[in-house]
Amino acid sequence: MKSKETGITIAALGGVLLVIALIFLCFTFYDGVASFKKPIDIFDADYDIKNLKLTDMNESDIKLLFERYYKHDYSGNGTDSYFYVLPVVRDDGTYYMGLRVSEDESADYEKMAEDTLAYLHRELDLGSLYSLHIKGRIAKMDYNNESAFKRWFKQQNSEGYDRNKLLYYYVNIDNGNSALGIFWVMLIGTVVGIVLIVIGISIVLKYNKAKREQVHVVIKGVSYPKEVFNRANMFIDNRENLFAVQEISNITGLDAKEAQAIVTYWKRYYL
Repeated sequence: MKSKETGITIAALGGVLLVIALIFLCFTFYDGVASFKKPIDIFDADYDIKNLKLTDMNESDIKLLFERYYKHDYSGNGTDSYFYVLPVVRDDGTYYMGLRVSEDESADYEKMAEDTLAYLHRELDLGSLYSLHIKGRIAKMDYNNESAFKRWFKQQNSEGYDRNKLLYYYVNIDNGNSALGIFWVMLIGTVVGIVLIVIGISIVLKYNKAKREQVHVVIKGVSYPKEVFNRANMFIDNRENLFAVQEISNITGLDAKEAQAIVTYWKRYYL
């Protein structure tokens, strides 16, 4: 039978794993929920662009993109993120939100922003613009991001942008798969943690039940009343193994070497 200490150790490991998994699940919760839902298209006229949800996964083709308005600097701890102004043309006007792109993958989006500017200056026609397919979760701008977004539009006052159509959200296509991967790994970790806790508790309960019900101790095929070893057990609990060896030797007739082996694995005999 597994010892009580083994059960406690397994349950403790499960508890630690569960806590870690739940912490990471909190950070990737929206990505996980979005993965279960059918992607929306922010350019679809039937989608309420004014009611963006953090659990929406967007999948769209874009042709127009304004310049970068914000850069998230990871200070050497990872690849930086670039944020571009993404126009969403609707029947009641043009709405504006952000598009988050990894610096490593920003070249095509920089080119699209340049072509969009050329299109606005009538240097290119709409038919000559290429499209990019984007897929990512809807996310809310933080304070710094939103401030940069507002500042960019303040600088564009002369162009007549409607401030009521500024949406302080962005489509996150930077590391979206990584966040989703972490969510699923941590979801599995949560299940494993719970299973380990249940197994650990089960071992402890089974051990305690067997301890309560034990009335005999079997050593070398010979059965003894459990109470005759209470004194030996006290010595072992107090780490007085020499006295325990002597006590067990006196009761069982085993030599010192055999009695020492019994002491070493005492919890296998005396629960």
